[in-house]
Amino acid sequence: HRAGVGRACAGDMEAAARPRAGREGDGQVRGRGWRDAPGTAQGHTQESVWLPRSRKPDLLAVYYEGIDMVDHRFQHCMTPALPNCPPEDAKRFGGTVDAFYEFQDAMIGQLLAAQPGPHYTLVVSDHGFYSGEDRPKDMLPYTDENPVQWHREEAVFILNGPGIKPGPLAVSLSVYDVMPPLLYLMGMPTAHDMHGEIARAAFTEEFLHAHPVAEVHSYEEL
Repeated sequence: HRAGVGRACAGDMEAAARPRAGREGDGQVRGRGWRDAPGTAQGHTQESVWLPRSRKPDLLAVYYEGIDMVDHRFQHCMTPALPNCPPEDAKRFGGTVDAFYEFQDAMIGQLLAAQPGPHYTLVVSDHGFYSGEDRPKDMLPYTDENPVQWHREEAVFILNGPGIKPGPLAVSLSVYDVMPPLLYLMGMPTAHDMHGEIARAAFTEEFLHAHPVAEVHSYEEL
């Protein structure tokens, strides 16, 4: 099933990368490597499965760009398609976004399954993406004019591992709040001059008591 989703996504990317006559700017936009997204994600996953087994790093960070690429190319055609999505594209690409999210989820699943022993997993994004009725109706998601209008301020922060509470966080976080918990979970101090804080609400009281938060004035002085 996972391979099938990957092939379907790859087929959509290849079709979308072909220029079409009579649509201004379409060839330039469509030729930007959208069809490479599944292969790139698979390559990053394979490398990241190999690294813990061979190099045993203390921290493994993996960047997946595919969801942003696919959203920017196909979100306006996601069922129900917006009026600015041509009918033939709506028919062919209406399920592409959902399919790629399933594919990306499978890639993360492979990463988690390959981790040796207890570990922490942090999944973050720097922004979200409008979907459904919230999508901008007067601008294509892949325009060069201002594509960030398709970005939602709400993003993703998922933390899992020993000492982490289940359920949603009752606090608001920003991109600055990513580095402090990483340092904390690696047994390193945070810094006073560092933007962001540790989301203490994500940890159990027992864990916080057993692992006091340490702080240095600045890493610039170390």
